[in-house]
Amino acid sequence: METKISVIIPVYNREDLLKRSVESVINQSIGFENIELIIVDNKSTDNTRTVMKAYKEKYDNVTLVFREENSGSPNIPRNNGIEIAKSKYVMFLDSDDTYNTYTCEYLYDAIEENDVDFADCWSRSATVNNLKEYSKHTLQGYTCHTHTHNNVIYGGIWNKIYKKSFLDNYNIRFLDHGHAEDVYFSLLSYAKVNKWLEVKYVGYFHYLNNNSLTLDENFSIGVLEGIDFTYRMLEKEKPYLNKISLEGLHIFLLPSLKSSKNVINIKKYGYLFKKYDDLGLCDDLSLLLKILMKIASHNFSFLINLSSIIKKLKINNILENRKIKSAMANTNGRSNEDYDYFFGE
Repeated sequence: METKISVIIPVYNREDLLKRSVESVINQSIGFENIELIIVDNKSTDNTRTVMKAYKEKYDNVTLVFREENSGSPNIPRNNGIEIAKSKYVMFLDSDDTYNTYTCEYLYDAIEENDVDFADCWSRSATVNNLKEYSKHTLQGYTCHTHTHNNVIYGGIWNKIYKKSFLDNYNIRFLDHGHAEDVYFSLLSYAKVNKWLEVKYVGYFHYLNNNSLTLDENFSIGVLEGIDFTYRMLEKEKPYLNKISLEGLHIFLLPSLKSSKNVINIKKYGYLFKKYDDLGLCDDLSLLLKILMKIASHNFSFLINLSSIIKKLKINNILENRKIKSAMANTNGRSNEDYDYFFGE
């Protein structure tokens, strides 16, 4: 059976959340029969595989991949999915997130009707209060962008549809090491095109879960490694995209302060914090976060001492305090957790 879109979901220990993501694909207005759903398990240790097999038994257009070893991140599982995808177009979905009802249909129509290699839609962090409102969102039209419109470049991959041939022709794949894999893949894609299409529709919902690794201190090191690799790649390809590669850097400073060892480990990425400041990205931060980023970019020794004090006084949890997080919020009113997932008007 020929399908229009291959949707790739990498998964690890998501027995409780995977169903929500898969059901959002099954319920797409384009018709599930037009979708090849590829679920790649990264050697889960819970009942995730049981959930996967239940969908395979019910639907012929579900393809399952069971990895024999855990890769440490979704990078390689996503690459596994790309390699076996049979559809003309490829999309990505995280195992704890969801699509809006018309996401696949609107993105498919947009890329089919226009001469572009990928198209994106708007995305939001999902909360109990806003999910119902955004679920009713209607299509606001299309806009074609070129590299003169850097303000509409988004480093995420989840809100996009790609031509499979485009990914293959330029060998666009996820890094096999580090994190921030979405930023690398997305910005490499931008670097290889002259134009792309923005579909003005809230099509992707990102859920903030307690099990998320996003603010874990060890995860932060992997993210910095990925950002470092991306920055160096863009220096050769399209240097003006580097500002986008650094936009979320501040999010990963706070968890690093919980461990003086971690602060020392990220010292080799100090140049990224300096570039962040040089590019004027500190200007949009709250005063408290701006001070910390300035310190990170100019005085790492002080940052190490600050981390040691936090540990010695046993006040690590102060960084999780709501009032502190509120003070760290961006000037546009969104929290740091929301920052990377809000795209669109």
